[in-house]
Formats: sequence, C-alpha cells, structure tokens
Amino acid sequence: MTVKTMDLPAGAFLSSSTARSINTVTIQQGQILNAGHVLGEVLNTTITATAATGNTGDGTVTGLSTVTGLKKGTYDLTIIQKAPDGGQFQLRDPRGKVVGFGVVGVAFVEAGLSFTLQDGSTDFVLGDRFTIEVESTGKVIEWNPGNTDGSDTPAGILFAAIDATDQDRKGVMVSREASVITADLSFFDGATPDDIQAAGESLALHKIDLLS
Repeated sequence: MTVKTMDLPAGAFLSSSTARSINTVTIQQGQILNAGHVLGEVLNTTITATAATGNTGDGTVTGLSTVTGLKKGTYDLTIIQKAPDGGQFQLRDPRGKVVGFGVVGVAFVEAGLSFTLQDGSTDFVLGDRFTIEVESTGKVIEWNPGNTDGSDTPAGILFAAIDATDQDRKGVMVSREASVITADLSFFDGATPDDIQAAGESLALHKIDLLS
C-alpha cells in the first residue's frame, strides 16, 4: 500500500489556477496520499485484439499484455507488406501516430503493448487490420514511471490529502491550467530529479507548470 504523510493543506501547492483546473476523481483503494501528490490514470489492462471485418488472413494476435507507455483509446495494427507465411505490420497509437513496425510471427513490444501477430492458414494481405481498445477504469493512483497500467503517465495532482486504505474514495485532482510549486509536490518513493523533470514535461501538456 502507498502511504504518504498527510500534512500539506489542501491546495497549498498551487501558485495559480482557473475555474477549469480541477475535477472529481476516484482514488483507487490501498493508498494514503498527500495533497500535492502526482497521480496517474489507471487503464484496463484486460484487453483483446479484434480482427477487422473483411480481413483475408486468418492469423491472430497472441500473448497480448501491457507494458509502460500504455495509452487510452484505440490502437490500430495494419499489414503493410505481405509475404508467404509472414509479412510486416505497423502500429498506430490512439492519437493516430505510427509508433512501431513489426514482423508476423515475431514478438513485438512497443508503445504500451506486448504481443505476437501469428500467421494463420491463410496469409495476411496488404491492409488487413486489427484494433486494440484500451479503456479507463475511472480511477487514479500514485504516478510511477514503472507502472504498466497507464499510470506511468502523469494525469494530474491531488488537491487534498485522502485516505483510501480500505476502499475507493472520491477526491479532487488538478488536471489542467495551473501553476504549482514543485517543492510542495509528492512523488513515488525513489523519484529522481530526472523523474520529476519528466513528470513536469508530461504535466505541461495539460498546461500545468511546475515552478521552482
């Protein structure tokens, strides 16, 4: 269980914010967190690959699991080169960005996913596709770059301390348009200056600025 001291007043880490800065979130059970704790959104790691209607090849995606870098939304796997008993594919992440290339029958690990696209009795042809849908659990936990459930990406900052030891709890998260005092933030145990810098870069995408 993640346990942090609960001694920072609610919102004391804020330098500035707007009416749009905060929203209600569910803190996942098993945590005691301080105001100013950096949080990550937990995604559903039970996922499947769905073959597109009209695929020629009848191969399947096997060994599908999640790794760091997982994103919420729909991944798109498309065959870009056919070959007897093989072929090559590309993977686009939920933002539509090409994040990797792979070979049929060879293990692929990239952009939050790990799997092998297996050849079937009928070869894949150009344009055969699979989609992989990743949904949110609707919960947040302590951000940690080593997590493999999506919470390795900072989603916001806890506004007020909360004890979710025994059950999920409702809380408030600063998720956008704010400036915060870095020294007043809480991070996972062992966070390095590089980790904190990386968190700041991610939070900046939400217009949350970390001030020295």
